[in-house]
Amino acid sequence: MSGGITQEWYGANEKFESVQNITSNVTLLMLGTNDGKSPEYWKRWEHHQSNFTSGMASVVQSLSQKTSSLVLVTPVPAYSVIWGIQPSAVTTCVLPAIRSFA
Repeated sequence: MSGGITQEWYGANEKFESVQNITSNVTLLMLGTNDGKSPEYWKRWEHHQSNFTSGMASVVQSLSQKTSSLVLVTPVPAYSVIWGIQPSAVTTCVLPAIRSFA
């Protein structure tokens, strides 16, 4: 299973696995910044949106079992292209997907 544009699905990431062993009262989850990197990906958003949202749903479900309160945080604004992150992709695709999920 894959998440968004990232090479590796969040749930298969070693760091995510280590988070599974932490018990907390509040967990903040911010996904989507790196998913705004590929303009080609976002030109075909209708095709990729289900991968993004299903990947996010899986991570949320998994973390929800480990914490008392899970807070979804939207990515920081991208004002210009930096590190390949496309501001328009974050604004028009990633943010609405996260907001509709919450």
